Amino acid sequence: MPVVVAEDGITVLADHVYVMPQNVVITIDKGVLHLRQSNVLSRERKPIDIFLSALAEDQGEYAVGVILSGGDSDGTLGAKAIKERGGLTVAQAP
Repeated sequence: MPVVVAEDGITVLADHVYVMPQNVVITIDKGVLHLRQSNVLSRERKPIDIFLSALAEDQGEYAVGVILSGGDSDGTLGAKAIKERGGLTVAQAP
């Protein structure tokens, strides 16, 4: 399974893993990734929540979110959004 760094404007393909570059926020619309620089001054601290929420909106019941344990709660709200739209979430126990 290919693992690639996400780029702005690429269409998401099945059986691929996309890695988020540092200091960006990713959203998805109609299966296309959109990247923008993170606004450090406003302290956008929840890039996983932002992406997973966009994924839930875009893919609905076909969305899958995998949350690996980390240092804060980023991903919690995004995982909830996926579940609310009938998608699948998996979380690693801390």
